[in-house]
Amino acid sequence: MRPAIVEAMASIQEVQAKLDRKSADVKLLKKAVKEREDRATVAERAVREGAEALDAARAELAQASADRRLLRKHAKKLEEDLAATKSSCGSDGGALAAAED
Repeated sequence: MRPAIVEAMASIQEVQAKLDRKSADVKLLKKAVKEREDRATVAERAVREGAEALDAARAELAQASADRRLLRKHAKKLEEDLAATKSSCGSDGGALAAAED
């Protein structure tokens, strides 16, 4: 073969080898991108679930706070009723106090 043809064939082989390496690199990059997209999807789902759990916890906290206020109000009312009952019993207050113990 003529040297120019041999040189051209060698050049074509070099270019083909570079193309093959670049193609392999592209495949690896695509795989890496896919893996990161999958991880991002999982992370986004976890964030959504975490936000939902946080919202539920906040709602539960608000309900517990409202219940606590209501129970304190009710306890105060019962204490006032008890004090009024004791004071209205007059001389029987000692018997009522003994009955409580």
